[in-house]
Amino acid sequence: MLVAGFDKFDRTAIKNEIINHLKLFPKDTIEHCKDYTKHELERFMGYNILNFYTTNPKNKKVSLIINKGDKVYYRNIEKN
Repeated sequence: MLVAGFDKFDRTAIKNEIINHLKLFPKDTIEHCKDYTKHELERFMGYNILNFYTTNPKNKKVSLIINKGDKVYYRNIEKN
């Protein structure tokens, strides 16, 4: 399900949309993707996954998911 779409890259708008959605639905995981332009579609297919976000189960903060080997780490993206 598409949570939000943006015509231009706007870091703060994307971050705010991720935080707002995960505050309303804390059990969700968000996949941050980039769609290719028409010119890029000649070389590539589909979309490019950039990051995954979820609510950290330990401190209930919206966080970036980082996988290293078999371990999962969370980096807070909310303001403290």
